[in-house]
Amino acid sequence: MNSGTQVNKILILAASPKDMNRVRLEEELRDIEEVLHRARNREQFEVKLKLAVRSRDIRQALLDFEPQIVHFSGHGEGEGGLVFEDVTGKAKLVDAEALAELFDLFTKHVKCVVLNACYSEFQAKAIAQHIDYVIGMSQAIGDRAAIEFAVGFYDGLGAGRSFEDAYKFGKNAIHIASIPEHLTPKLLRKSQLGTEGANTIVSVEPLTLESTSSISNVNELSTTVDYTRLRKTLVEGKWKEADLETKAIILRLSGRESEGWLQAEDCRKLSCEVLREINQLWVELSNHRFGFSVQLGIWQSLGGAKNSGYDTFKCFGDRVGWSQQGNWRTKDSLIFSSDADYGHLPYCREWLYKGYPNTIVSRFTAVMSKLEECEIQPITNFIEVDTTAKSINDNVISEPIDYTCLQDLLVAKKWKEADQETVAVMLKVAGKEKQGWLDTESINNFPRSDLRIIDQLWIKHSDGRFGLSVQQRIWDNVGRDYEKFGDCVGWRKGMLWNKQWLYYGQLTFNQSAPQGHFPAAGVFRDLESGRGFYWIYILSRPDL
Repeated sequence: MNSGTQVNKILILAASPKDMNRVRLEEELRDIEEVLHRARNREQFEVKLKLAVRSRDIRQALLDFEPQIVHFSGHGEGEGGLVFEDVTGKAKLVDAEALAELFDLFTKHVKCVVLNACYSEFQAKAIAQHIDYVIGMSQAIGDRAAIEFAVGFYDGLGAGRSFEDAYKFGKNAIHIASIPEHLTPKLLRKSQLGTEGANTIVSVEPLTLESTSSISNVNELSTTVDYTRLRKTLVEGKWKEADLETKAIILRLSGRESEGWLQAEDCRKLSCEVLREINQLWVELSNHRFGFSVQLGIWQSLGGAKNSGYDTFKCFGDRVGWSQQGNWRTKDSLIFSSDADYGHLPYCREWLYKGYPNTIVSRFTAVMSKLEECEIQPITNFIEVDTTAKSINDNVISEPIDYTCLQDLLVAKKWKEADQETVAVMLKVAGKEKQGWLDTESINNFPRSDLRIIDQLWIKHSDGRFGLSVQQRIWDNVGRDYEKFGDCVGWRKGMLWNKQWLYYGQLTFNQSAPQGHFPAAGVFRDLESGRGFYWIYILSRPDL
């Protein structure tokens, strides 16, 4: 090791008492070591593992190793404390106050603490009174999510990124793995715990391992936006006042207070930092019911894109409750309560409501595109679907189609059975049960309402991994080339020069399957019977 290189010490404390459910500690620790071993800046890190940690071992390890980063992996019991081991190897709780007192004695060295354990946000808040950056979990976190977070976090640190960036890499790693727990990790900063208390969100410049000597400057705000009133109204459930404050912040930031609305160019210039802060407040304080992430998830589920037209925007309005029975609501008739539709607030249509309908649509698509550019993650696992619908074909309303069986199979994660049930209900809707397959006419005339129900059921219960609209985005991205599509969704495998279509029984019938892997049974029925690719062309429907 180069003697001139600053070494950042990482102390990993792990405990899995024998009288509690085992957690996958070995896998997490191995993955952290592998990440740092292959990191570009690996010579800057030294890792010390301490396993089966007893409460008294924590102090001794901190004294002996003097780490900059402390990582705890194990169990958490919320206000009860973090779970360590006693001398017999059984569970022993250490409460937040005791941990905070201990870390207060190590502020000279420790700059970041990661509590990769369920319900550890309570301890994180206490420790953050003394330590610059602390990460805790707001609720239970599964083993897979905890491991993905650790890998993403140390990938970021190993590349020389700040603690804040590493935290974001960790959250994104969970999201990319299609695990619906990317909002569970929470980052707390010592700078948050000022006169307004531990829950105040303050924007600060990122702190890197190399810049810890300038910690006195960490309270400088990177923006002049004051979120105090927005947070207060959201905490109190005053949704209308929070909506008005959100609009005021956006207009003030854009210099459009006198006009009262934004042009498309204004939308494209909105600050990512401000959008992220506003979104975080809305999402967390509405229990993930409102916020830009929710709206973006709905927009994308409808196939919304930069070139989307008024029909897609109108569908979005219907979905979030901005319109009712075909008519746009006035602002006074919006529902300012937690019973409103998902994505109902903030009412950003109010910022754009000047001009012709197509002008409003261009501004709204600019907002959605800006959210994507800012890497604001869409939330899709809230979508509620009416499991009965009347199918409309040739303007004749048929008997309601019952999607309860499909929903139950998807809830149970019985992917193969759900896939086959999807074919069965689609054939029933199209009146092709005896024929057993869909022809071009059936695909073109398939009712949009039924397509949406099938799609949303798959999206909701696969956490956005499977579904017709997921497949459609991939289909469009590969230029509607069925072989490239098959490669992307995992239906074709083999060497580059000799790829072969799988048989239906060779598909991956679990949630680790590639994105867009299901539904698939209809396509494989066509393939294995020699009918070609009729079924796949349902993805070319512009109204999916």
